[in-house]
Amino acid sequence: MEAVLKNMEVTVELVGVARHSSSVGLWDGPTLSRAFHWAQYCELVFHRFYNQCSIRRLMEQRLESTNSRLRATVPGYTCISFTDLSHLQNHLLLGLLSNPELPPSLITILCDSKRTKNLPNKHHEDFRGMCDILIRCKAACRLLRPLTDSWVGDAGTEVQAEMLMERLEDLLSHDSVAQGADWLSHGRDTQRAEHFLRSLLLGCEGAEQHFCHVMAAALLTENQQHRAAQECVVQWLHSDQRVLLLMCSTMSAKLLSQLAKQHQTFKDMYLCTLHGWAAQMEYSTDEGAWIQTSTNPYALMFQELTQHFKELCEACSSLRENILEHIMSLKKSNGDYDVEGLSVWGDLWTALHK
Repeated sequence: MEAVLKNMEVTVELVGVARHSSSVGLWDGPTLSRAFHWAQYCELVFHRFYNQCSIRRLMEQRLESTNSRLRATVPGYTCISFTDLSHLQNHLLLGLLSNPELPPSLITILCDSKRTKNLPNKHHEDFRGMCDILIRCKAACRLLRPLTDSWVGDAGTEVQAEMLMERLEDLLSHDSVAQGADWLSHGRDTQRAEHFLRSLLLGCEGAEQHFCHVMAAALLTENQQHRAAQECVVQWLHSDQRVLLLMCSTMSAKLLSQLAKQHQTFKDMYLCTLHGWAAQMEYSTDEGAWIQTSTNPYALMFQELTQHFKELCEACSSLRENILEHIMSLKKSNGDYDVEGLSVWGDLWTALHK
């Protein structure tokens, strides 16, 4: 495991160099290929271990120390989070494109829209045209009906979200049109829609994370015609806690906060989930940190919980006072300690005020 952690650490350093160092000017095709290879390696490591709490904790600790060291030595360095590992090739690409020292020859390779197959140097095949692919996705997103500014997704996800909303709207209106809009037909509509969502989830075995991102894109659409379908999705998430926990665990705190800001019921479920994960933590004197005792593989660590609460307070200013008051009341019920390690709520309160 130490070898995996070391590889991850070195690759994160590499991404930092790609964005900020003048040494990028000395890179050639093989060097660029190796860089994308290691970024892809970290993506594979993330998908292999993201739901294994003990290993994930080790990775997060190593990332924290690596980020701390790079912040102190690299001006303007942007920290890499655990979830950033899932798309580290994108971080590498954007970092390189923002570095003025990137050689024109490498820019030509990255922007090659033809993706030539008969190359004299096979090192280029893995990443040739990546910038062109990125541009095409951005253009497609602009052509599609826009979602909120907080959503950063690919065109395929947005199209799937739109198709999902249209299908749910069709299911929800079927009986009402045929039999009249009474409460009985509405109940049958909702059951049919929820059965459809369950079937979709079963068909997405192995791709549950993508399914969750489609859910998020659907909930963030501003099309008023989809309000009923959105309410159906939120209610289904309330009844299927597994999907909700996966969303809260794998999506960024910013995206989840935007969902909470737009949907009151989702906000309540999100806060309840964060509260439950915090309540199941125990302080380890050996590690000098709060550790997660929940058997749920999706439960977040203390640093991630803190970030989620911070983001929620920033996104929903009206919520900030209520959240802090609630945490303070829990802190007081635990003895109102200000000493680290005695109360998870006390330490969370302190972290939120840093």
